[in-house]
Amino acid sequence: MLYPLPIAIPANYAYEALRIENMRYDGTQYVAEVFGVTLGEVVPFIFATATGLHRISECTITDTEIDAFLAEHPEITVRLDAGLRCAMERLYALAGVGR
Repeated sequence: MLYPLPIAIPANYAYEALRIENMRYDGTQYVAEVFGVTLGEVVPFIFATATGLHRISECTITDTEIDAFLAEHPEITVRLDAGLRCAMERLYALAGVGR
C-alpha cells in the first residue's frame, strides 16, 4: 500500500509517500515493513534529527495504542485506519515534523 504524506519529511531528499508492505497481525499488534518513496522510487526510509540518523524499516502498533486512538477519534470506525493514523502521528513526532 502506498500512503501519500500530507507533510513531506525532509532528508537529503523529500519523501512524498510511505510504502507499507507485508502487514501482519499477531493477535496483539500489527507489524509492517516501511519504505520511503521519493520521485516515484521506493527507497529505505532514512532521516536525520537532532538526536542522530534514523532508519525506520518496520513499524509496530499495538491493540492498546489503536484502542486509545479510537477513543480519541470516534469518527474513525476502521481499526486498520486508526492504526495507520496512529503510526503516522508517531512517525511525525519522531521526525520532528510539525502539523
